[in-house]
Amino acid sequence: MTSFQYQAVDRNGNRTTGSVDARDRSDALRQLSSAGLQTLELGPAGKTDIQPGLTKSSQEKPPAKISALNRIRLSGNQLITFTEELSDLLNAGIQLEPSLKLMEGRKDLVAIGKVAAQLRAGIRDGVSLSRALEKVSPSFDSLYLNLVAAGEASGTLSKLLTRHTLYLIRIQELKSKMATALIYPAFLLLAGVAVTVLFITFLIPRLTVLIESTGSSLPGGVQFIAGSAELLKSHWWVFLVGVIGFGILFKLITSHPANRPVWDRIKLRIPLAGKLILVRFQVHFLRTLGNLLENGLSLVDSLKLSYGITGNVYLQSELKAITDEVTDGSSLHGSLRKHRCFPDSLADYVRINEQTGSLDQGIQRAADRSERALEKTIERVSAMIQPIIIVAMAGVIGTMAYTMISVIYDTIEILRSR
Repeated sequence: MTSFQYQAVDRNGNRTTGSVDARDRSDALRQLSSAGLQTLELGPAGKTDIQPGLTKSSQEKPPAKISALNRIRLSGNQLITFTEELSDLLNAGIQLEPSLKLMEGRKDLVAIGKVAAQLRAGIRDGVSLSRALEKVSPSFDSLYLNLVAAGEASGTLSKLLTRHTLYLIRIQELKSKMATALIYPAFLLLAGVAVTVLFITFLIPRLTVLIESTGSSLPGGVQFIAGSAELLKSHWWVFLVGVIGFGILFKLITSHPANRPVWDRIKLRIPLAGKLILVRFQVHFLRTLGNLLENGLSLVDSLKLSYGITGNVYLQSELKAITDEVTDGSSLHGSLRKHRCFPDSLADYVRINEQTGSLDQGIQRAADRSERALEKTIERVSAMIQPIIIVAMAGVIGTMAYTMISVIYDTIEILRSR
């Protein structure tokens, strides 16, 4: 028999420590689970040295590296389903390891079953859930991992997962709205390009043969279009290599650490798209911050965890500056007002809620307002993009059609005069 030292949470959410004699680690886990304890850490007596805290990084050594081929990726909907099912099982009073065992049996969602199986194996080996999540799948970001670590430490894992499920659903709905708004403009653009290619590769060459058979000379516009089509046909690979090369060069330049902040700031100034990117960032930030505050994290910790919500380096630097100012004692509304990535109306609203002591609820209401503003922005941008694409395509196609009709009319006149 071996003596194991443990840290666990009982059914009332109280944290407890102690030791248990067992044949091995698995036997110790079974004994603790039978006693109604949710194990946080388990190790041989005298070797467990865990300090309470918020994040796994302050409690545990870095997990062993796992090959990317062995890690399981979950889609956005699968991540929501996994979080929702786990929170429902924990809220029903089922311990963590049995909950994962039930999820492991999912036949309709194989990826979730595989994730649950690997997590269960890690839990049975005495690894905390937050550490196991990081090792099993890259789909669990730092925000998710820190919330789980906080829930394990405080005994409120089920409640935190329930709130995080609502957060994930709202973020997924936001992405769906943006994707849906771009479907029709993308279809218009694709149709316009297809018609243009049809004109250049099929109709114009046939018209050229017809005109040349009459002995007439081609107008300048038709000669230019026909020459361009012929050049494209004979040297298409040169154009393809050029486009790919330009794309790679542009990506290398804009992704370079020295150029990334400048490019990310330029993206926010692109007509129509820049406004959409900024408002989407504001909604995502407010949702994340409000969710973290409602889960009991401090304002500074919540701001630090919000860094990863955007890949825009410029906006990340703005968030870091706000966090540093709040850490140094500045008010949140004062810091928001200094940085132009947030509107003054938001700073005023935050100031009121800071004074009333309901910042977490106020941030969520501000997120609701920003989401409504985002919906209006999406509708406005979509409404403006559609006529722009239509006018542009009509100009290109109309010019070609006018050229063809004019040439056909001139050819008919020439034939009549003979």
